[in-house]
Amino acid sequence: MDLGGYLKVFRERWLAIALCLLLGIGTAAAVTVSTAPTYQANALLFLKVTSDSGSLFDRSQFSVQRVKSYPDLVDSPDVLRPVISDLHLDTTPEALATSVSATNPIDTVALRVTALSADAKQAAAIANAVSSELSQEVARLEAASSSAKASSSVQLVLTVPAVTPSKPLSPNRTLNLVIGAASGLAAGLILAILLSLADRRLRTSADVRKIGGLPLVGQLPRRKRGWEGLLRRPRAGDAVSAYSEVLTNIGLLSAGRLPRILTLIPAGGHGAAKDSRVQLAVAAESSGRKTLVLEADVASARSLPADARLSEVGLATVLDGEASLADAIVDSTSGTAILPVGRHSRLPMRDAVATRISGILSELEESFALIVMQSTHGARPIDIELATQDADTVVLVTEYAKTRPSDVSRLLAQLELSNVRPLGVLMTGVPRWRRIVVAQTWLPNDARTRHKKSRLRTVAHTDRQPSDFPGTQNQESLA
Repeated sequence: MDLGGYLKVFRERWLAIALCLLLGIGTAAAVTVSTAPTYQANALLFLKVTSDSGSLFDRSQFSVQRVKSYPDLVDSPDVLRPVISDLHLDTTPEALATSVSATNPIDTVALRVTALSADAKQAAAIANAVSSELSQEVARLEAASSSAKASSSVQLVLTVPAVTPSKPLSPNRTLNLVIGAASGLAAGLILAILLSLADRRLRTSADVRKIGGLPLVGQLPRRKRGWEGLLRRPRAGDAVSAYSEVLTNIGLLSAGRLPRILTLIPAGGHGAAKDSRVQLAVAAESSGRKTLVLEADVASARSLPADARLSEVGLATVLDGEASLADAIVDSTSGTAILPVGRHSRLPMRDAVATRISGILSELEESFALIVMQSTHGARPIDIELATQDADTVVLVTEYAKTRPSDVSRLLAQLELSNVRPLGVLMTGVPRWRRIVVAQTWLPNDARTRHKKSRLRTVAHTDRQPSDFPGTQNQESLA
Protein backbone atom coordinates (compact mmCIF):
# COMPACT_ATOMS: atom_id res chain seq x y z
CA MET A 1 0.00 0.00 0.00
CA ASP A 2 1.43 3.37 -1.03
CA LEU A 3 1.11 6.69 0.77
CA GLY A 4 -2.06 7.55 -1.11
CA GLY A 5 -3.60 4.26 -0.04
CA TYR A 6 -2.80 4.90 3.62
CA LEU A 7 -4.24 8.41 3.42
CA LYS A 8 -7.39 6.97 1.90
CA VAL A 9 -7.68 4.41 4.71
CA PHE A 10 -7.17 7.09 7.35
CA ARG A 11 -9.78 9.30 5.72
CA GLU A 12 -12.30 6.47 5.67
CA ARG A 13 -11.58 5.44 9.26
CA TRP A 14 -11.36 8.93 10.72
CA LEU A 15 -13.91 8.13 13.39
CA ALA A 16 -11.87 5.23 14.80
CA ILE A 17 -8.75 7.42 14.75
CA ALA A 18 -10.56 10.26 16.50
CA LEU A 19 -11.95 7.94 19.18
CA CYS A 20 -8.50 6.49 19.89
CA LEU A 21 -7.03 10.00 20.03
CA LEU A 22 -9.68 11.13 22.51
CA LEU A 23 -9.19 7.95 24.52
CA GLY A 24 -5.44 8.56 24.72
CA ILE A 25 -5.91 12.17 25.81
CA GLY A 26 -8.60 11.19 28.30
CA THR A 27 -6.44 8.46 29.80
CA ALA A 28 -3.50 10.85 30.14
CA ALA A 29 -5.72 13.45 31.76
CA ALA A 30 -7.14 10.88 34.20
CA VAL A 31 -3.68 9.66 35.16
CA THR A 32 -2.49 13.23 35.64
CA VAL A 33 -5.42 14.17 37.86
CA SER A 34 -5.23 10.99 39.95
CA THR A 35 -1.45 11.17 40.50
CA ALA A 36 -0.31 12.94 43.68
CA PRO A 37 2.09 15.82 42.91
CA THR A 38 5.77 15.48 43.74
CA TYR A 39 7.94 18.56 44.32
CA GLN A 40 11.71 18.72 43.91
CA ALA A 41 14.06 21.14 45.66
CA ASN A 42 17.81 21.49 45.04
CA ALA A 43 20.59 22.91 47.22
CA LEU A 44 24.15 23.49 46.02
CA LEU A 45 27.23 22.93 48.23
CA PHE A 46 30.81 23.96 47.47
CA LEU A 47 33.88 22.13 48.81
CA LYS A 48 36.34 24.54 50.39
CA VAL A 49 39.86 23.31 51.21
CA THR A 50 42.33 25.48 53.15
CA SER A 51 45.97 24.54 53.75
CA ASP A 52 49.17 26.31 54.72
CA SER A 53 51.20 23.93 52.56
CA GLY A 54 50.95 22.80 48.97
CA SER A 55 50.30 24.71 45.80
CA LEU A 56 46.94 25.92 44.54
CA PHE A 57 46.99 23.17 41.91
CA ASP A 58 47.56 20.52 44.57
CA ARG A 59 44.62 21.80 46.63
CA SER A 60 42.43 21.86 43.53
CA GLN A 61 43.25 18.29 42.59
CA PHE A 62 42.69 17.18 46.18
CA SER A 63 39.24 18.82 46.20
CA VAL A 64 38.16 17.25 42.92
CA GLN A 65 39.18 13.78 44.07
CA ARG A 66 37.77 14.20 47.58
CA VAL A 67 34.32 15.50 46.64
CA LYS A 68 33.55 12.37 44.60
CA SER A 69 33.11 10.33 47.79
CA TYR A 70 30.65 12.70 49.50
CA PRO A 71 27.40 11.87 47.56
CA ASP A 72 27.30 8.45 49.20
CA LEU A 73 27.12 10.06 52.64
CA VAL A 74 23.72 11.66 51.99
CA ASP A 75 21.95 8.35 52.74
CA SER A 76 23.78 7.91 56.03
CA PRO A 77 21.56 7.60 59.12
CA ASP A 78 23.95 10.01 60.86
CA VAL A 79 22.86 12.64 58.33
CA LEU A 80 19.15 11.80 58.11
CA ARG A 81 18.29 11.26 61.79
CA PRO A 82 18.98 14.88 62.77
CA VAL A 83 16.95 16.03 59.75
CA ILE A 84 13.95 13.94 60.84
CA SER A 85 14.26 15.25 64.36
CA ASP A 86 14.67 18.92 63.42
CA LEU A 87 11.78 18.93 60.92
CA HIS A 88 9.55 16.62 62.97
CA LEU A 89 9.06 14.26 60.04
CA ASP A 90 6.92 11.17 60.46
CA THR A 91 9.31 8.81 58.69
CA THR A 92 12.43 6.70 59.13
CA PRO A 93 15.98 7.22 57.83
CA GLU A 94 15.49 4.34 55.42
CA ALA A 95 12.29 5.85 53.99
CA LEU A 96 13.74 9.35 53.84
CA ALA A 97 16.80 8.01 52.01
CA THR A 98 14.57 7.18 49.01
CA SER A 99 13.58 10.85 48.75
CA VAL A 100 17.01 12.48 48.95
CA SER A 101 20.08 12.22 46.77
CA ALA A 102 23.34 13.98 46.04
CA THR A 103 25.34 14.30 42.85
CA ASN A 104 28.73 15.70 41.97
CA PRO A 105 28.88 17.34 38.52
CA ILE A 106 31.87 16.02 36.60
CA ASP A 107 35.20 17.81 37.18
CA THR A 108 33.75 20.20 39.75
CA VAL A 109 33.97 20.61 43.53
CA ALA A 110 30.22 21.26 43.76
CA LEU A 111 27.68 18.95 45.36
CA ARG A 112 23.99 19.14 44.45
CA VAL A 113 21.55 17.85 47.10
CA THR A 114 18.05 16.98 45.88
CA ALA A 115 14.96 16.32 47.99
CA LEU A 116 11.53 15.09 46.89
CA SER A 117 8.29 15.59 48.81
CA ALA A 118 4.55 15.87 48.28
CA ASP A 119 4.75 19.32 49.91
CA ALA A 120 6.70 22.08 48.17
CA LYS A 121 7.86 23.85 51.37
CA GLN A 122 8.85 20.58 52.97
CA ALA A 123 10.95 19.63 49.93
CA ALA A 124 12.98 22.85 50.28
CA ALA A 125 13.31 22.41 54.04
CA ILE A 126 14.56 18.82 53.67
CA ALA A 127 17.10 19.81 51.01
CA ASN A 128 18.54 22.59 53.19
CA ALA A 129 18.54 20.45 56.34
CA VAL A 130 20.26 17.54 54.58
CA SER A 131 22.85 19.95 53.15
CA SER A 132 23.59 21.32 56.63
CA GLU A 133 23.89 17.89 58.22
CA LEU A 134 25.99 16.59 55.33
CA SER A 135 28.39 19.51 55.74
CA GLN A 136 28.77 18.74 59.45
CA GLU A 137 29.25 15.02 58.76
CA VAL A 138 31.97 15.71 56.21
CA ALA A 139 33.73 18.10 58.58
CA ARG A 140 33.63 15.52 61.36
CA LEU A 141 34.94 12.73 59.15
CA GLU A 142 37.71 14.83 57.65
CA ALA A 143 38.77 16.08 61.08
CA ALA A 144 38.99 12.52 62.37
CA SER A 145 40.98 11.33 59.39
CA SER A 146 44.42 10.26 60.21
CA SER A 147 45.66 12.14 57.17
CA ALA A 148 44.20 15.44 58.32
CA LYS A 149 46.75 18.03 59.37
CA ALA A 150 46.31 20.90 61.78
CA SER A 151 47.33 23.34 59.09
CA SER A 152 44.52 22.24 56.64
CA SER A 153 40.71 22.02 56.74
CA VAL A 154 37.92 20.68 54.48
CA GLN A 155 34.50 22.32 54.57
CA LEU A 156 31.26 22.03 52.56
CA VAL A 157 29.72 25.48 52.20
CA LEU A 158 26.02 25.95 51.30
CA THR A 159 26.31 28.43 48.44
CA VAL A 160 22.79 28.12 46.91
CA PRO A 161 20.07 27.22 49.44
CA ALA A 162 17.00 25.38 48.21
CA VAL A 163 13.90 27.47 47.53
CA THR A 164 10.26 26.42 47.51
CA PRO A 165 9.46 25.05 44.01
CA SER A 166 6.64 26.82 42.20
CA LYS A 167 5.38 23.77 40.30
CA PRO A 168 5.56 20.02 40.83
CA LEU A 169 8.12 17.81 39.19
CA SER A 170 5.41 15.27 38.45
CA PRO A 171 2.92 14.78 37.07
CA ASN A 172 3.94 16.85 34.06
CA ARG A 173 0.56 17.76 32.61
CA THR A 174 1.81 18.95 29.25
CA LEU A 175 4.11 15.98 28.74
CA ASN A 176 1.44 13.50 29.81
CA LEU A 177 -1.13 14.97 27.43
CA VAL A 178 1.35 14.98 24.56
CA ILE A 179 2.27 11.35 25.24
CA GLY A 180 -1.40 10.41 25.57
CA ALA A 181 -2.31 12.15 22.32
CA ALA A 182 0.63 10.61 20.46
CA SER A 183 -0.16 7.14 21.81
CA GLY A 184 -3.85 7.49 20.99
CA LEU A 185 -3.12 8.74 17.49
CA ALA A 186 -0.66 5.92 16.83
CA ALA A 187 -3.15 3.36 18.11
CA GLY A 188 -5.87 4.91 15.96
CA LEU A 189 -3.77 4.77 12.82
CA ILE A 190 -2.83 1.15 13.46
CA LEU A 191 -6.46 0.28 14.20
CA ALA A 192 -7.57 1.99 10.98
CA ILE A 193 -5.13 -0.10 8.94
CA LEU A 194 -6.20 -3.33 10.66
CA LEU A 195 -9.88 -2.54 10.16
CA SER A 196 -9.24 -1.78 6.51
CA LEU A 197 -7.45 -5.09 6.02
CA ALA A 198 -10.20 -7.02 7.79
CA ASP A 199 -13.16 -5.14 6.31
CA ARG A 200 -13.79 -5.79 2.62
CA ARG A 201 -17.16 -4.05 2.35
CA LEU A 202 -17.68 -1.97 -0.76
CA ARG A 203 -16.94 1.73 -0.60
CA THR A 204 -15.37 2.87 -3.86
CA SER A 205 -15.64 2.34 -7.59
CA ALA A 206 -12.38 0.39 -7.41
CA ASP A 207 -13.94 -1.99 -4.87
CA VAL A 208 -16.87 -2.56 -7.23
CA ARG A 209 -14.61 -3.01 -10.23
CA LYS A 210 -12.55 -5.72 -8.51
CA ILE A 211 -15.54 -8.04 -8.12
CA GLY A 212 -17.11 -8.31 -11.54
CA GLY A 213 -15.44 -5.63 -13.61
CA LEU A 214 -18.61 -3.54 -13.53
CA PRO A 215 -18.61 0.25 -13.68
CA LEU A 216 -20.26 2.47 -11.12
CA VAL A 217 -23.36 4.12 -12.63
CA GLY A 218 -24.02 6.45 -9.73
CA GLN A 219 -23.73 7.30 -6.05
CA LEU A 220 -26.85 8.13 -4.08
CA PRO A 221 -26.39 10.24 -0.95
CA ARG A 222 -27.66 9.43 2.47
CA ARG A 223 -31.05 10.87 3.25
CA LYS A 224 -33.50 10.95 6.10
CA ARG A 225 -36.12 8.27 6.43
CA GLY A 226 -39.78 8.83 5.90
CA TRP A 227 -42.08 9.63 3.04
CA GLU A 228 -42.73 13.25 3.96
CA GLY A 229 -39.97 14.50 1.72
CA LEU A 230 -39.67 11.47 -0.54
CA LEU A 231 -42.75 11.73 -2.75
CA ARG A 232 -42.58 15.43 -3.48
CA ARG A 233 -41.49 16.97 -6.73
CA PRO A 234 -37.72 16.94 -7.01
CA ARG A 235 -36.04 20.23 -6.35
CA ALA A 236 -32.47 21.46 -6.60
CA GLY A 237 -30.13 19.70 -4.22
CA ASP A 238 -27.65 16.89 -3.84
CA ALA A 239 -30.24 14.10 -3.74
CA VAL A 240 -32.18 15.17 -6.83
CA SER A 241 -28.94 15.85 -8.69
CA ALA A 242 -27.65 12.38 -7.80
CA TYR A 243 -30.76 10.57 -9.10
CA SER A 244 -30.75 12.62 -12.30
CA GLU A 245 -27.06 11.82 -12.70
CA VAL A 246 -27.81 8.10 -12.40
CA LEU A 247 -30.32 8.29 -15.25
CA THR A 248 -27.86 10.29 -17.33
CA ASN A 249 -25.07 7.78 -16.70
CA ILE A 250 -27.31 4.85 -17.61
CA GLY A 251 -28.07 6.59 -20.88
CA LEU A 252 -24.39 7.29 -21.57
CA LEU A 253 -23.46 3.67 -20.91
CA SER A 254 -26.30 2.54 -23.20
CA ALA A 255 -25.20 4.42 -26.31
CA GLY A 256 -27.23 7.52 -25.50
CA ARG A 257 -30.56 5.78 -24.91
CA LEU A 258 -32.44 5.21 -21.69
CA PRO A 259 -34.12 1.82 -21.21
CA ARG A 260 -37.86 1.30 -21.34
CA ILE A 261 -37.64 -1.27 -18.53
CA LEU A 262 -35.05 -0.80 -15.79
CA THR A 263 -34.58 -3.55 -13.21
CA LEU A 264 -32.75 -2.86 -9.96
CA ILE A 265 -31.34 -5.84 -8.09
CA PRO A 266 -30.09 -5.14 -4.55
CA ALA A 267 -27.10 -7.18 -3.44
CA GLY A 268 -27.76 -8.67 -0.03
CA GLY A 269 -31.48 -7.91 0.09
CA HIS A 270 -33.71 -4.86 -0.26
CA GLY A 271 -31.82 -2.99 2.47
CA ALA A 272 -29.24 -1.72 -0.01
CA ALA A 273 -31.80 -0.25 -2.40
CA LYS A 274 -34.41 0.96 0.10
CA ASP A 275 -36.57 3.46 -1.81
CA SER A 276 -34.18 4.05 -4.71
CA ARG A 277 -36.65 2.76 -7.31
CA VAL A 278 -39.26 5.35 -6.31
CA GLN A 279 -36.77 8.19 -6.15
CA LEU A 280 -35.39 7.33 -9.59
CA ALA A 281 -38.95 7.33 -10.89
CA VAL A 282 -39.57 10.75 -9.35
CA ALA A 283 -36.40 12.09 -10.98
CA ALA A 284 -37.46 10.65 -14.34
CA GLU A 285 -40.92 12.22 -13.96
CA SER A 286 -39.35 15.60 -13.33
CA SER A 287 -37.49 15.34 -16.64
CA GLY A 288 -40.73 14.79 -18.56
CA ARG A 289 -40.70 10.99 -18.76
CA LYS A 290 -43.90 9.27 -17.77
CA THR A 291 -42.66 6.66 -15.31
CA LEU A 292 -44.14 3.68 -13.49
CA VAL A 293 -42.82 1.82 -10.47
CA LEU A 294 -43.73 -1.85 -10.82
CA GLU A 295 -43.55 -3.43 -7.38
CA ALA A 296 -42.12 -6.91 -7.93
CA ASP A 297 -41.67 -8.14 -4.37
CA VAL A 298 -44.16 -8.15 -1.53
CA ALA A 299 -41.23 -8.02 0.94
CA SER A 300 -40.20 -4.56 -0.24
CA ALA A 301 -43.72 -3.12 -0.32
CA ARG A 302 -43.32 -1.69 3.16
CA SER A 303 -41.15 1.08 1.74
CA LEU A 304 -43.96 2.28 -0.52
CA PRO A 305 -46.28 5.15 0.43
CA ALA A 306 -49.37 4.19 2.37
CA ASP A 307 -51.84 4.46 -0.52
CA ALA A 308 -49.86 1.98 -2.63
CA ARG A 309 -48.78 -0.23 0.26
CA LEU A 310 -52.31 -0.77 1.56
CA SER A 311 -54.02 -1.15 -1.80
CA GLU A 312 -55.85 -4.47 -2.22
CA VAL A 313 -55.81 -4.02 -5.98
CA GLY A 314 -52.51 -4.51 -7.74
CA LEU A 315 -50.40 -6.84 -9.83
CA ALA A 316 -51.76 -9.91 -8.03
CA THR A 317 -55.37 -9.05 -8.90
CA VAL A 318 -54.38 -8.21 -12.48
CA LEU A 319 -52.68 -11.60 -12.86
CA ASP A 320 -55.81 -13.27 -11.45
CA GLY A 321 -57.90 -11.43 -14.02
CA GLU A 322 -59.92 -9.62 -11.33
CA ALA A 323 -58.81 -6.10 -12.29
CA SER A 324 -57.39 -4.17 -15.21
CA LEU A 325 -54.04 -2.43 -15.22
CA ALA A 326 -55.72 0.95 -15.24
CA ASP A 327 -57.62 0.08 -12.05
CA ALA A 328 -54.53 -1.33 -10.33
CA ILE A 329 -52.17 1.62 -10.90
CA VAL A 330 -51.93 4.09 -8.00
CA ASP A 331 -50.92 7.70 -8.57
CA SER A 332 -48.77 8.91 -5.68
CA THR A 333 -48.82 12.48 -4.42
CA SER A 334 -45.70 13.20 -6.45
CA GLY A 335 -47.39 12.22 -9.71
CA THR A 336 -45.35 9.03 -10.01
CA ALA A 337 -47.46 6.02 -10.90
CA ILE A 338 -47.05 2.83 -8.86
CA LEU A 339 -48.34 -0.65 -9.64
CA PRO A 340 -48.35 -2.28 -6.18
CA VAL A 341 -48.39 -5.99 -5.45
CA GLY A 342 -51.96 -5.78 -4.26
CA ARG A 343 -53.62 -8.57 -2.31
CA HIS A 344 -50.82 -10.25 -0.35
CA SER A 345 -52.89 -13.20 0.83
CA ARG A 346 -53.39 -14.63 -2.66
CA LEU A 347 -50.17 -14.16 -4.57
CA PRO A 348 -50.19 -15.98 -7.92
CA MET A 349 -47.96 -18.96 -8.56
CA ARG A 350 -44.72 -18.38 -10.42
CA ASP A 351 -45.91 -20.25 -13.53
CA ALA A 352 -48.89 -17.93 -13.82
CA VAL A 353 -46.63 -14.90 -13.48
CA ALA A 354 -44.15 -16.22 -16.05
CA THR A 355 -46.97 -16.75 -18.53
CA ARG A 356 -48.41 -13.24 -18.33
CA ILE A 357 -45.62 -10.89 -17.18
CA SER A 358 -44.25 -10.21 -20.66
CA GLY A 359 -47.68 -9.26 -21.95
CA ILE A 360 -48.32 -7.00 -18.97
CA LEU A 361 -45.01 -5.22 -19.48
CA SER A 362 -45.73 -4.74 -23.17
CA GLU A 363 -49.11 -3.22 -22.31
CA LEU A 364 -47.52 -0.90 -19.75
CA GLU A 365 -44.93 0.25 -22.30
CA GLU A 366 -47.74 1.66 -24.41
CA SER A 367 -48.40 4.28 -21.73
CA PHE A 368 -45.12 4.69 -19.86
CA ALA A 369 -41.75 5.74 -21.18
CA LEU A 370 -39.91 4.13 -18.26
CA ILE A 371 -40.82 1.19 -16.03
CA VAL A 372 -38.72 0.64 -12.92
CA MET A 373 -38.69 -2.70 -11.09
CA GLN A 374 -36.77 -4.03 -8.12
CA SER A 375 -36.40 -7.71 -7.37
CA THR A 376 -34.32 -10.13 -5.34
CA HIS A 377 -33.74 -13.86 -5.15
CA GLY A 378 -36.96 -15.58 -4.12
CA ALA A 379 -39.04 -12.44 -4.59
CA ARG A 380 -42.79 -12.85 -5.08
CA PRO A 381 -44.54 -12.44 -7.38
CA ILE A 382 -41.66 -11.49 -9.73
CA ASP A 383 -38.29 -13.08 -8.97
CA ILE A 384 -34.94 -12.10 -10.44
CA GLU A 385 -35.22 -14.35 -13.48
CA LEU A 386 -38.63 -12.97 -14.45
CA ALA A 387 -37.64 -9.39 -13.65
CA THR A 388 -34.54 -9.51 -15.85
CA GLN A 389 -35.85 -11.46 -18.82
CA ASP A 390 -37.82 -8.47 -20.13
CA ALA A 391 -35.54 -5.71 -18.86
CA ASP A 392 -33.57 -3.51 -21.22
CA THR A 393 -31.11 -2.70 -18.45
CA VAL A 394 -30.21 -4.44 -15.20
CA VAL A 395 -28.39 -2.49 -12.49
CA LEU A 396 -27.07 -3.95 -9.25
CA VAL A 397 -27.58 -1.90 -6.09
CA THR A 398 -25.09 -1.88 -3.21
CA GLU A 399 -24.98 0.10 0.01
CA TYR A 400 -21.88 2.05 0.99
CA ALA A 401 -19.76 0.30 3.66
CA LYS A 402 -22.44 -2.39 4.19
CA THR A 403 -22.57 -4.59 1.11
CA ARG A 404 -19.90 -7.29 1.05
CA PRO A 405 -18.10 -8.56 -2.06
CA SER A 406 -19.53 -12.02 -1.44
CA ASP A 407 -23.06 -10.61 -1.79
CA VAL A 408 -22.25 -9.20 -5.22
CA SER A 409 -20.36 -12.32 -6.30
CA ARG A 410 -23.31 -14.58 -5.48
CA LEU A 411 -25.69 -12.27 -7.31
CA LEU A 412 -23.49 -12.10 -10.40
CA ALA A 413 -23.25 -15.89 -10.45
CA GLN A 414 -27.02 -16.16 -10.27
CA LEU A 415 -27.47 -13.67 -13.10
CA GLU A 416 -24.86 -15.47 -15.17
CA LEU A 417 -27.06 -18.57 -15.10
CA SER A 418 -29.72 -16.49 -16.86
CA ASN A 419 -27.15 -15.07 -19.29
CA VAL A 420 -27.65 -11.58 -17.85
CA ARG A 421 -24.80 -9.11 -17.60
CA PRO A 422 -25.67 -6.03 -15.48
CA LEU A 423 -24.93 -2.62 -16.94
CA GLY A 424 -23.25 -1.48 -13.73
CA VAL A 425 -23.59 -0.89 -10.02
CA LEU A 426 -25.55 1.81 -8.20
CA MET A 427 -24.20 2.60 -4.73
CA THR A 428 -26.53 4.06 -2.10
CA GLY A 429 -25.88 5.76 1.23
CA VAL A 430 -22.66 7.42 0.07
CA PRO A 431 -21.38 10.23 2.36
CA ARG A 432 -21.13 13.65 0.79
CA TRP A 433 -17.34 13.72 1.07
CA ARG A 434 -17.04 10.39 -0.81
CA ARG A 435 -19.08 11.52 -3.82
CA ILE A 436 -17.13 11.54 -7.09
CA VAL A 437 -17.76 12.03 -10.80
CA VAL A 438 -18.34 8.36 -11.58
CA ALA A 439 -17.96 8.84 -15.34
CA GLN A 440 -14.28 9.55 -14.75
CA THR A 441 -13.83 5.98 -13.48
CA TRP A 442 -15.25 4.32 -16.59
CA LEU A 443 -13.17 2.27 -18.99
CA PRO A 444 -13.55 2.33 -22.79
CA ASN A 445 -15.32 -1.03 -22.86
CA ASP A 446 -17.87 -0.10 -20.17
CA ALA A 447 -20.25 1.52 -22.68
CA ARG A 448 -22.33 -0.96 -24.66
CA THR A 449 -24.57 -0.58 -27.65
CA ARG A 450 -27.01 -3.25 -26.48
CA HIS A 451 -27.62 -4.97 -23.19
CA LYS A 452 -26.65 -8.62 -23.02
CA LYS A 453 -29.98 -10.43 -22.61
CA SER A 454 -31.19 -13.90 -21.99
CA ARG A 455 -32.53 -15.92 -24.90
CA LEU A 456 -36.14 -15.67 -23.67
CA ARG A 457 -35.98 -11.91 -23.42
CA THR A 458 -34.39 -11.46 -26.83
CA VAL A 459 -37.09 -13.48 -28.59
CA ALA A 460 -39.93 -11.75 -26.77
CA HIS A 461 -38.76 -8.21 -27.46
CA THR A 462 -36.97 -8.08 -30.78
CA ASP A 463 -39.49 -5.45 -31.91
CA ARG A 464 -38.86 -3.03 -29.02
CA GLN A 465 -36.08 -0.45 -28.86
CA PRO A 466 -34.99 1.55 -25.83
CA SER A 467 -36.40 5.05 -25.67
CA ASP A 468 -34.33 7.98 -26.82
CA PHE A 469 -32.19 9.62 -24.21
CA PRO A 470 -32.80 11.77 -22.23
CA GLY A 471 -36.57 11.27 -22.49
CA THR A 472 -39.64 10.61 -24.56
CA GLN A 473 -43.06 12.14 -24.39
CA ASN A 474 -45.94 10.40 -22.62
CA GLN A 475 -47.86 7.96 -24.74
CA GLU A 476 -51.47 6.82 -24.60
CA SER A 477 -52.78 6.12 -21.13
CA LEU A 478 -54.13 2.79 -19.97
CA ALA A 479 -57.80 3.68 -20.43
